[in-house]
Amino acid sequence: MEQLVRKGRDGILLQLFSINASQPKQLESIIPREVQPLLQKYHEVIVVPKGLPPTCSHDHRIPLIPGKGPVSVRPYKYPHFQKSEIERLVNELLASGVIRVSNSPYSSPVLLVKKHDGSWRMCIDHRELNKITIKDKFPIPFIDELLDDLHGAKPEKCAFGQTEVKYLGHVIFHEGVAVDPEKISAMVDWPKPKNVKALRGFLGVTGKDNVVADALSRREEGMQGEVLALFLPIPNWTTTLKEEIESNSTLQQILKNISKGEAMGPWKLHNGLIFFKDRSYLAKDSSVIEEIINQFHGSTHEGVQKTLHRIQSTFYWQGMRKHIKEHIRSCEVC
Repeated sequence: MEQLVRKGRDGILLQLFSINASQPKQLESIIPREVQPLLQKYHEVIVVPKGLPPTCSHDHRIPLIPGKGPVSVRPYKYPHFQKSEIERLVNELLASGVIRVSNSPYSSPVLLVKKHDGSWRMCIDHRELNKITIKDKFPIPFIDELLDDLHGAKPEKCAFGQTEVKYLGHVIFHEGVAVDPEKISAMVDWPKPKNVKALRGFLGVTGKDNVVADALSRREEGMQGEVLALFLPIPNWTTTLKEEIESNSTLQQILKNISKGEAMGPWKLHNGLIFFKDRSYLAKDSSVIEEIINQFHGSTHEGVQKTLHRIQSTFYWQGMRKHIKEHIRSCEVC
């Protein structure tokens, strides 16, 4: 383009984007006739809300770390059609009373995310503001709690007369709640790992250490040793555990019993480590227990039961629940 301009040639710069030419459907056309009388009787359930919600005992606020100045992030560069869509959405929010004109020194950029119906959702990038925000003590609600609170919606965003409804990556139907197959299709359709490199690729797709058990169930015969080599997510734990086995009398006795075939129960030895029910066995006073709990709990800050379940898939020591409960009780975030 620059070369053409230098040569003095004329041209036209075009920006192409797709638009949805279809007109929005009338409410009567998207709601089954049998359902319409019921919705008319309880029309207040689907009335579009106006303004802010009523005052609550614990209204939303953003406490900031003392001494931090205002966060002001420049807007992103948008294509022309997205700029027009953002302006339209902002005008809708202003008209509904959800937002108001402000001269605050704080500002965060917005971006548009395509929804499944082709329309746009406006999202605000609060990452810089989050960095100077005092973390809330209240945990994020579980999906079950969110589903229990699912009530009230705009009629054009509802599907009536359906046998199942999709919500937050889950499918709600007459038998209960299940994971949306579309959300996990990449994991389910992933080829069966045949070596360590393929297994690492699979774990990279599915997420973190809590999917190790599922990955192990998909291993091929003959991969036992290779998979167990990946079983411990932090290498320096392996070195520390081996040193503790050499110095701990209780672990030494277990090691001798396994070697002689006298151990009672599902004990195993692998690469110098002791395994109980395919889980790495630790002494109850092991120096790495606190680090392990912090590694598993610090990334999600889940409750005792969920943290215990995740750690139990990899490690075992006597008094696990007590240790985890004490750690979470003293957690500054929880």
